[in-house]
Amino acid sequence: MKIKEYKGIKVIEVPYRNVTKTYEKRELDDYKLCGTYYKGDVPFKIVQANYDENKYNDDESKIFEAYGELCGNICEETKLGLKNDYAIVLTGGGCGHMIGVLGGMQQVYGKDKDIGLIYIDAHGDFNTPETTLTNIIGGYPLAVISGLCCDEWRLGGGLEVPIKNDNIILTDGRNLDMLEEKALKKANITLINTESFNDKDIWKKSIDSFVDKVDVICVHIDEDILDIKHVPNHRTPEPNGPDIYTAIENIRYIMSTGKVAAYSLLSVYHGDKNPGNEISTLNGMRLLGSALESWREYPSLSNI
Repeated sequence: MKIKEYKGIKVIEVPYRNVTKTYEKRELDDYKLCGTYYKGDVPFKIVQANYDENKYNDDESKIFEAYGELCGNICEETKLGLKNDYAIVLTGGGCGHMIGVLGGMQQVYGKDKDIGLIYIDAHGDFNTPETTLTNIIGGYPLAVISGLCCDEWRLGGGLEVPIKNDNIILTDGRNLDMLEEKALKKANITLINTESFNDKDIWKKSIDSFVDKVDVICVHIDEDILDIKHVPNHRTPEPNGPDIYTAIENIRYIMSTGKVAAYSLLSVYHGDKNPGNEISTLNGMRLLGSALESWREYPSLSNI
């Protein structure tokens, strides 16, 4: 697949926590107002994901259907962006929303293409409703992407064919439930632990090998990948994680490969009133800005 410079960046903002719109005032404006999107040095456009949340009336039995509809809108926005030579950035909500980006990529690049996913998160997000210990839906997304559960969510988001486990990297996943860890090992997903994430040579070697075997890549980041001191107001913080500088350098390396078509930075609680909000917001800007600075090329659609 030919690699070329993209025309611009399309930012899809997700003003939802799970499937409920919670931000009366757009908390995401920090990125724009502070000039973060200009780090890409290309034109950018911003749209907001949207869907009819009222038709579900907080019916818990339809939660995955609601996720599917919201992710379906993200899928459509992703498709429009890629077809117009815009690389995709997803900001705002939680990890479950990036399924729509993968759906849009699959529909544009083709089901026969090897779409790679680099999932950067302190958790595995590989639980299912049957294995979860917490019933937190934020612990499901990677399992949904792999086709293990919640088909209405995945299919609604446009991801008709699950992403191949061989085409997924999970890092650093330092806090895994027992059943989740067992399932991940059985699934043969590549796990890069904290020690390897922190080792520059191991990281580069792992990414080089991954890039060679896939056609196009989506990079997804939950800000809780960072050590708790860098995200003090996060709702699922974890100690003993990478520092912000290591994360920035590792992300820069991925973005410079020319294989990335979409970048998802979610679970950054800008509008949260808890102490440490400013630190988390600043580090969100760092993770996004450094990625945009290093990202100039993506896999072209012209020969598909």
